[in-house]
Amino acid sequence: MKSFLKFLGWLIGLAVLLLAAGHFTLRHALNTPRFKAAATGFIERSTGRIAAYEDIDYSLFPFSLVVKNASLKEKNAPQDFASMKELSLVVDFKTKEVTSVLLDQPSLRIVQHPDGTFNFSDLFPPSAATGTPKPETATSTTATAPATTPASKAPSAPPAEPFAIRLVQIQKAHVEFISQDAENNEESFVLSNIDFQLKDFAPDRPFRMEGSATLGQNSSVQFSISGPPLAEYAHRIGAWPITLGSRLDIGHFSDIQAFLPQKTL
Repeated sequence: MKSFLKFLGWLIGLAVLLLAAGHFTLRHALNTPRFKAAATGFIERSTGRIAAYEDIDYSLFPFSLVVKNASLKEKNAPQDFASMKELSLVVDFKTKEVTSVLLDQPSLRIVQHPDGTFNFSDLFPPSAATGTPKPETATSTTATAPATTPASKAPSAPPAEPFAIRLVQIQKAHVEFISQDAENNEESFVLSNIDFQLKDFAPDRPFRMEGSATLGQNSSVQFSISGPPLAEYAHRIGAWPITLGSRLDIGHFSDIQAFLPQKTL
């Protein structure tokens, strides 16, 4: 009996050692040049844009993932289309909860071209046109199936409990809007220092989101959005009665000029 317990203890110790070795080996492999080239190459093939990141780390208990200094370039251009300093994700699979999603200093550059398209339009190709129905042949016949008694429906399984998100937080986001005309002139507008927070989100829970942003150089806006549980309006989202509250502090007229309709001569 002692020999068996000793052997069992040796097996457990070996399993723990292999698990630890595999864990640390994988953490190292995620940041090797070979893996980075494979990961960023996949993103480039999928988006047509060059991608890069500095470091990926994770832990198992609880599961967390951290990505640092990631960026996605403009298509065929050196500027960043999107970037972030850090993405942190924590998931509790036992309770089916995303404990937190933290996004630090994300940046997004949106460009509208003279033809009305955007610098991300190619990422969302138009849906394929519906094919024309095949004409019926002269020899085709229509068979009428015999009437059958509808079978009794099996009891449907209860819906799976959805994942809940305890916290989504965005810190110091930066969004730049650029409008180009036919002469390649550009008019830009910047939203900076955007802070955003969403707490305790799940389809069956009341919705609440709040945040703030800097407009231009001297103005700012604070906002909050709330409403009843989204699940109650899943099939009629247009009827979802959300409430929007906001406060705009204007320090200079030029900060909000881009939002105002332009007079035509």
